[in-house]
Amino acid sequence: MLLNSFYTILNSNTDDSTVSAEVELNGDHEIFSGHFPNIPVVPGVCQIQMTKEILANELNKKLRLTRANNIKFLAIINPNENKNLQFDLKYSEEDGQIKTQNVISYDGKVFFKFKGYFVETD
Repeated sequence: MLLNSFYTILNSNTDDSTVSAEVELNGDHEIFSGHFPNIPVVPGVCQIQMTKEILANELNKKLRLTRANNIKFLAIINPNENKNLQFDLKYSEEDGQIKTQNVISYDGKVFFKFKGYFVETD
């Protein structure tokens, strides 16, 4: 779990089937010492994990990724240059799965786009 160590949720709003959250990255997190020294970059797997955690937090459910239809990394997220990020998630439930779309951006710059499915776990 990355919440409250790698990143913190500054604020979030849920409206019907959308979640909007602003997060702050912890640029001192140990992940950045290996990815990459002196040039920190948020790993793609962390962007997907944050998407899952923010959605799970808002839905108050434990989730597992079952399928990622489309993942686009559009720009590097360096916590020294982009400490805050905006998550805009849309979701719907279909056949026991949670269909999800997410865009990570900040100040008009888009870093990441995601479309995929999660399921609730025990």
